[in-house]
Amino acid sequence: MGGAAHGPASPTSTAAPAPLVTRHTPRESRRPLRILLAEDNPVNQRLAVRLLEKQGHTVVVAGDGQAAVAAVAQQHFDVVLMDVQMPVLDGLEATAVLRAQEQTTGTHLPILAMTAHAMQDDAERCLAAGMDGYLAKPIKPAALLAALEELLGDVAAPLPPSSVPPLDLAQALDTVDGEKALLEDMAAVFLTDAPAWLDKLQTAVATGDTSQTGRLAHSLKGAVGALGATTAYALAAELEAMGQAGHPEGTATVLGSLEDEIQKVVTFLTAPGWVDRL
Repeated sequence: MGGAAHGPASPTSTAAPAPLVTRHTPRESRRPLRILLAEDNPVNQRLAVRLLEKQGHTVVVAGDGQAAVAAVAQQHFDVVLMDVQMPVLDGLEATAVLRAQEQTTGTHLPILAMTAHAMQDDAERCLAAGMDGYLAKPIKPAALLAALEELLGDVAAPLPPSSVPPLDLAQALDTVDGEKALLEDMAAVFLTDAPAWLDKLQTAVATGDTSQTGRLAHSLKGAVGALGATTAYALAAELEAMGQAGHPEGTATVLGSLEDEIQKVVTFLTAPGWVDRL
């Protein structure tokens, strides 16, 4: 694992050189990340999610430390961005819980602290709590990417976009009888509703509510099917079947794959001029 990421030094200390991020970095990227963002402020959530998704990463948001601990128990993540000050469990307490659990699993999940106070004693508290590095708030894009790269290696830059769209464009156009304006309207509704669907699905899966999992997956399946998102449709159908059968085992894994595919669909549908590719 890479070295700890460091925020700005205190006025009396010497700042370490920042990792170099160049315009060539995107071409050197190897893989996207699956990131858990533990942050209770909606504005900061929106900012961090947008910055990370623009780099090709998948982001799951937890609104407090307890929700972050629960998310780690249900899904795989490459790294956690952990706000220090949160309700229920703060970032230090949540980190302590995760590190205690790792004593039995033998694993280590990288955790990057986010703190509004970048003084030396705050950094030391984060590292002493078991965090691997820290990032000063307000978040700045270059600092965020540099911190991830220092912590995890050359993985924070964007991957080249796939030439294969996540939608069957011919199927989507056939569904709306060739009316591109109607398809754009459907896409706008989907982009508005998808986050709530996924949030509810995450809750249903985390609580083992298979009945609700099946119902929500069914609704999501219909929406992505109408848009021609065939891979997302197949994953939603699989999750629906698991819920209807009352089998919670494996639902978190399928949901993770579905979330990844939905993100591809969202990225495609929010790109300028996507409908002109039809």
